[in-house]
Amino acid sequence: MRSRSGVWPGLAILVLVASCASDGDVSEPAEELEVGTIVGTIDGAEWRTTAALAIYAGGRLVAAGTGSGNLTFGFGVTAQATATYTTGGNGSASGSLADTNNSVWEAAGPGGSGTITITSFTANEVAGTFSFTLVRTLGSSSPATRTIANGRFRVGY
Repeated sequence: MRSRSGVWPGLAILVLVASCASDGDVSEPAEELEVGTIVGTIDGAEWRTTAALAIYAGGRLVAAGTGSGNLTFGFGVTAQATATYTTGGNGSASGSLADTNNSVWEAAGPGGSGTITITSFTANEVAGTFSFTLVRTLGSSSPATRTIANGRFRVGY
């Protein structure tokens, strides 16, 4: 009978490496996040998704995901290069947050404010940072405004 003692050290190393893998901590650059990740703080509480979806068509990037607290966050920006884009300004950046009570907060043209900075833009992936102050546009969930800070994303399309 053959000994399998060589399997256990290899398995232990694999578990150790996996436990040290990136989980998108606050200091990690956007380009080092796993593809499909959006992270940030919403009203001071950490929020993340690791299953974000993105579409890039006609020069418009739209990405969204549901994460912590069953909050769904998405953003859109008209962009073709690395740069900083603002709501109501160049690139028509926008952000939207929704909860399970059908309340929606938005940062777009007339309400809210924010920026999206694209730091890496390739043929099939984009990464960057964002921040938004969103105003409630639908529903009655409190508060009337929400703040998203320290936002980072890396999505494929």
